[in-house]
Amino acid sequence: MKLVINADDFGYTKANTDGIVEGYKKGIVRSTTAMCNMPYLEYAKKRAEECPDLGIGVHLTLTMGKSLTQNKTLTDENGRFLKQAIIKSKELDMEEVYLEWKAQIEKYIEVFGHLPSHLDSHHSVHDFNEKQLAVASRLANEYGLEMRRHGRFKFVSGFYGPTATVEQMIALIE
Repeated sequence: MKLVINADDFGYTKANTDGIVEGYKKGIVRSTTAMCNMPYLEYAKKRAEECPDLGIGVHLTLTMGKSLTQNKTLTDENGRFLKQAIIKSKELDMEEVYLEWKAQIEKYIEVFGHLPSHLDSHHSVHDFNEKQLAVASRLANEYGLEMRRHGRFKFVSGFYGPTATVEQMIALIE
């Protein structure tokens, strides 16, 4: 069995990015996912240079920060993504979702200079419903990428914030 600890939200804030790099340097974090619409993405790219074998995927988002595309169903009048509860209750235009997520993947490639290692999403919006899962699957196929919860690896959640303890890690592994 191979255990991979993934830390979400690379590039979200400077502190979050630094914490992921520290986790990598201490030997626990081996994978992360970048939020490609966030202001610290370039900073994350620079910090990633210290982590030669860190897998970096794209943390697709529809619920945090500003959109990279022009759309009518995903954002408010200022181009900021809607709150998670609204995104979950609203009928989204799936072509807009596709174009936004594709723009996030392309932004990753532009900044990091290579394909991401995998796809997942902020607040698990990539598999919130069948329509969004279909869009994420289409993009994973187009780019030849693994996708969290829908690939070769078993996904186990529950090790973050107050649950990030040695005891919780042992329980999850068991």
